[in-house]
Amino acid sequence: MDKLTQFMCESWSLFAAAVLFTLVRLLARVRLLGFKGLQGDDYLALIALLSFSGELGIAHIGGSMFYKAKAAGQLLAQTGTALPNPAGSKTRELALKLHFALSFLYTTTLWLLKASLLTLYLRLTREFSGRYRSRVFAGFGFLAVSWVAIILTIFLGCRPFHQYFDPDPNKSTFCQPGESPAILYTCYALNVLTDVWLISIPLPMVSKLVTQPWKRMGLALLFSLGAVVVVFATTRCVLIATVPKEGGAVGSKWAIRETFVAIITANFPMAFSLIKEGLGLAFKSIRSLGSHKVDGQRRHHRKRSGEVETIGGTGRSRRFRRAGDPTKRYAFFELESEVEAVNGMSASAGMDAAPGWSGMASQRNPDCPESDAEVRSRGG
Repeated sequence: MDKLTQFMCESWSLFAAAVLFTLVRLLARVRLLGFKGLQGDDYLALIALLSFSGELGIAHIGGSMFYKAKAAGQLLAQTGTALPNPAGSKTRELALKLHFALSFLYTTTLWLLKASLLTLYLRLTREFSGRYRSRVFAGFGFLAVSWVAIILTIFLGCRPFHQYFDPDPNKSTFCQPGESPAILYTCYALNVLTDVWLISIPLPMVSKLVTQPWKRMGLALLFSLGAVVVVFATTRCVLIATVPKEGGAVGSKWAIRETFVAIITANFPMAFSLIKEGLGLAFKSIRSLGSHKVDGQRRHHRKRSGEVETIGGTGRSRRFRRAGDPTKRYAFFELESEVEAVNGMSASAGMDAAPGWSGMASQRNPDCPESDAEVRSRGG
């Protein structure tokens, strides 16, 4: 498999997984509250997916151009010419325009996902006042200012502006959108700072949640997945800075990877309930198959040994009876419901249970069964 085919397979596989994960998140929300119950964070996640589609389309076109030119030995690093030949000038100009557009969409997609998480935190803390909500509102302000700063850097980082699309390879690196130090370091610094801020918002609330310690640790891990995005952003920045001859192509590849990870981490808190349910059904099916296999072996052994199986005897192995529900053993953290989370935090803070969340629970889809957490909260 050549480099171009590998790039295409990886890019579109990541896109398919991102689409699937976003749909799982939306399905989980619709099952809980119906279509009318979808909130701003759900719509922002969907808009981010559309932006990612544009980002991937640009990377697809640019990647095809790069790997085909590399295979033909037409890259500037391969020809050794001071200027591209006339046939390659238009190709290089188009590549520069694609890098410019990719920088804009890459930033916009990531910031939409950050806004989706902030909207989720705002919804989780809507019955609170003081430092909890103030940190969320400060996050919105930080997010808006940082996005504007990056966009201004992209549009003003090279003067005059048309130099961005000049195919001359000897121009300043600040006028090469795929490798511009101004764009690279500004975007990286603000990307990391906003991710750190997003991680810091839910952790104090999780630490005060009235639940088992292992569940608090699991929720803290769940809301700290943004650290993985920081790792990918750092890798992208280092590779662009250390591989200048192919920095644009490497940056495009890692931009797709980073955006994919950001989509997963932004959607995971809301999609987890449905994923856990699916895993539970899978584990039960596996256990059922194993149980039938053991039953068949025991019956075969009894027939050969002349034993008589009594009426009502199942022959099930005791170890299968003791196994219990596999979803309880494998679900090492569980965001059972938003109602449980907010009511638990309210109790720990000396507040009444959040009436807004109780009202939201009453809007649940009548076809969706209640969770164990809600049954326990009623004393059922």
